[in-house]
Amino acid sequence: MKKFLTLFLLCWTACVYAQTAPAFVISESSLINTEAYMKDFAPKAREIYAKYGGTFIVGTDKIEGVSNMDKTVTRVTIAKFDSFEKAQAMINSPERKELQKSRAKYGTTRTYIVEGK
Repeated sequence: MKKFLTLFLLCWTACVYAQTAPAFVISESSLINTEAYMKDFAPKAREIYAKYGGTFIVGTDKIEGVSNMDKTVTRVTIAKFDSFEKAQAMINSPERKELQKSRAKYGTTRTYIVEGK
């Protein structure tokens, strides 16, 4: 029984520490036509993010610059993924690369993948 308990605790500890950290895809957009972006681009982007396990936790045009703010930024989005690798898979997906071709007509965007805790 003692060996079983020791083995169980070792396995449980390994599982707890083996969990991967979440990742976040953060985008800052400087849009020239927000209405068209929200109608044409955003729904397609949401589908791609969801397909790869992303969940949007922020999507807003209510922004207040605090420090060194790029005053042209009109929209910020943050999506959460289970891991950095899943976020990378979405960023590098053929669907997203195809959709990105149409993004320029709405404005410019900077996108980052960051590892969370």
